Amino acid sequence: MRSWKGSPSVSRRRTPRALKQFDIQSQISIQHRPNRSATDLEIVTADRPGLLVRLAQLFESEGVEIIAAKITTLGERVEDVFEICSTEGYPISDPDQLKRLKLMIRDQLDAHIAETST
Repeated sequence: MRSWKGSPSVSRRRTPRALKQFDIQSQISIQHRPNRSATDLEIVTADRPGLLVRLAQLFESEGVEIIAAKITTLGERVEDVFEICSTEGYPISDPDQLKRLKLMIRDQLDAHIAETST
């Protein structure tokens, strides 16, 4: 994965008002299959400016490499599937790291829900 240091930062545009109306939590699924060379990560969430950059920065901060990605946008919703591994090229199989990654993604993606409810 390309380093994001020095590249453009996450879009500074505000989340559109229409998206703020959708207080639906992001769905994140992570599956490690022992016989595969990657861990599968699926994210279903509302589309927004800078979403992929935000995810890439989070992956980099956690030492996660993207092997492959399937990015699907369905109107205001995205269904993104990533094959990920460690920076050493191994599947991510540590349950604590997978849980932390899932929580970090959810916190990052669902921050707008907390903003609108306060």
